[in-house]
Amino acid sequence: MSNQKNPKPLQNPPVSRAASRRRQKQLEELARIRGVERKLHFEEGGSLHEWRGGLHTVTTNKKKKRNKRACRGKIKTDK
Repeated sequence: MSNQKNPKPLQNPPVSRAASRRRQKQLEELARIRGVERKLHFEEGGSLHEWRGGLHTVTTNKKKKRNKRACRGKIKTDK
């Protein structure tokens, strides 16, 4: 056995107020830019469908779906 103690769990370091304000300013600027891009997109005749990234195909895991359905079936009661 080793004499090492369990390491402390990783935690995020505290963030200074100045760093927090800088991050907030950056996020506000990005939101403003994104709003301008969105407005321009719609002015040029773009659709909401295109803005959100178009069609997304989802492939379901049939085995997982079948097992989940079997597990969550109707509850049998004694009546």
